[in-house]
Amino acid sequence: AYERLLARHAGLWLDTTMMLADYFDVPGQLRLLRSAPGRILYGTDFPNIPYAWDREITRLLDHALPEHEFALLLGGAATALYPPPSPA
Repeated sequence: AYERLLARHAGLWLDTTMMLADYFDVPGQLRLLRSAPGRILYGTDFPNIPYAWDREITRLLDHALPEHEFALLLGGAATALYPPPSPA
């Protein structure tokens, strides 16, 4: 469902909080990550999570994503959404 929403709404982004840590049974998560890595924001919600803060990163590493997709998920997409202010 998120893939279809991302395709229809150019201004929609997805926060990954608890989605990637195998805490919930979320089918198709790797397909979703690969379909729109530039529109998915890695979110930890630390310290308000019921598992170790690096659990999602460990799961991402287990998927052996291409380096550019991993970089987008861990900050590149957020930088595109919220670009740093230009110098005055």
